[in-house]
Amino acid sequence: MDSMDYMDSMDNMRLLWLAVNASFAHSSLALPLAHLAARDCAGWSWHAVDARATDDAGELAVRVNATAPDLLCATLYLFNRQLVLDVIQRVKAMRPQCRIAVGGPECSGRGAAELLARFPQIDFALDGEAEAALPRMLDLIHAGAGDFQGITGLAWRSAAGQAIANGGKALSADWSTAPAPAVSPFFDSSKAFVQVETARGCLQGCSYCTSCHSAMRYKSLDAVRDELTQLHERGVRDVRLLDRTFNTPPTRGVDLLRLFREHFTDMRFHLEIHPQLLGPAIRDELQLASPGQLHVEAGIQTLKPAALRAVGRLDQPERALDGLAFLCNCPGFDTHADLLAGLPEQGYNDVLQDVAQLVAIGPAEIQLETLKMLHGTPMREQAAAAGLRFSPETPYDVIATNTMCANDLYRCRKLSRLLDITYNHPALQGAFRATASTPGAIADILAFMERQGLSLGPAPDLKKRFALFLAFLLDQPAGQPRQRALDALAYNWLLWAFPPGDGPAKNARPANELPPDAQCVHGDPSCRPQAGRRLWRLPASANTYWFLYDRAIAPNRAAAVFVAPRQALEAKQ
Repeated sequence: MDSMDYMDSMDNMRLLWLAVNASFAHSSLALPLAHLAARDCAGWSWHAVDARATDDAGELAVRVNATAPDLLCATLYLFNRQLVLDVIQRVKAMRPQCRIAVGGPECSGRGAAELLARFPQIDFALDGEAEAALPRMLDLIHAGAGDFQGITGLAWRSAAGQAIANGGKALSADWSTAPAPAVSPFFDSSKAFVQVETARGCLQGCSYCTSCHSAMRYKSLDAVRDELTQLHERGVRDVRLLDRTFNTPPTRGVDLLRLFREHFTDMRFHLEIHPQLLGPAIRDELQLASPGQLHVEAGIQTLKPAALRAVGRLDQPERALDGLAFLCNCPGFDTHADLLAGLPEQGYNDVLQDVAQLVAIGPAEIQLETLKMLHGTPMREQAAAAGLRFSPETPYDVIATNTMCANDLYRCRKLSRLLDITYNHPALQGAFRATASTPGAIADILAFMERQGLSLGPAPDLKKRFALFLAFLLDQPAGQPRQRALDALAYNWLLWAFPPGDGPAKNARPANELPPDAQCVHGDPSCRPQAGRRLWRLPASANTYWFLYDRAIAPNRAAAVFVAPRQALEAKQ
């Protein structure tokens, strides 16, 4: 959706919504939710310009100005703040009579007042949910009023240029019974995935989160079913739930999982789950999940009790690890685990230990991020007292703490990059896990990769990553972890169809036939050697593998991999 108009009339004031999203993959719910909430406001025609955070500010400003808006609205996030503010300033210069209203996470807490103070082009800044404040604001603007007292969460610039704030945070009392966003003509179902809310708020007390101890509101199960049905009828098959903690309360999580499994079998759902809060009932339901229907994100953050307590998070790391291990062993879905660096009471070695413990469990991905001091969070207000120094500009990342110097935090970013280019790629995860079973190995891998030029810039291609990891392994003392890693590297080199007899698989040799008792451990078990296909044999320390290649079946992978029956289970790496 590049642009869209709705209810245009010569008598209406023109509201232009600048929707700047992170990527082409999805569109924010902010516009359809706001439009539905204000659908009964008389005297307005709605228009939208859809954009990406990588777009050019000058071009966007021209597109916005061409619609001749009376009111320009935009939602500010970490990723789009700089671009949106640039566009706003340009539009105001071209069209001084246009009023500017912003909202979103960047307006939380003191953010709204700070924006008004720094950017005189902004007329309104809303802290909270647009559904609660936007309709009343539109009515007053259309009526020509200049007094916006009584609109909770709204800060505005008076005719005299004075910034006035009502304080508080706007909350929509009717959100749980409001029409589904898909009802709005501004809802875009053509993207790779759509976002869905079944709950708002969070009972957890994580002080770095904008939802810390916020009031919980839930949509009824019938409302969720109806909304998913609408989406399904429009061809949507991939849904990202925005619920902060899907598994609280646990009975609701069970009901939703059962709804997904029984009524929306061809849809895929991305969920955020707290691994400490997995009771028997929800564990049973998760184990019943259809293969590929779920994608689970598990927030570990840190395993150091003192750091967990310092940010108000549940401090039972053994329960978190147990929950994560359970999720990783569920057969129907992959689990990604999240870690944070830069927390109070956390040192660099604590981060290394967190990573090592998660690698031992084996989630599909480990995402290590630096803590960010978001507007509206208790942690931002407590940063100085907690000894946290952070960037004053987006993304407000912590750059030093009382227990981690700036270089420590920089190395944490390098460690995150290391995980992204090695562990988080399925071709290298087996070798990484085998290596990491040796104490101190992760720090050794990082140090080696830094000497080879590891940077925060573009990642090297996969073949180069294989070569780097092989070079590291060949520099290590002989032993079982090293050999297991070399075997895993050779296996995946051939699985990903890199040249046999080269790189980690130098000992691979062409073969003419499969052993009669060979069992398939990857790909099409009916594949057999024939004209036009290539067969290679790879001896490893515990098994011998046969890789069959046929570009017509699998152009970038082995079409099938075989191993002797007694070692078939060991071959899955």
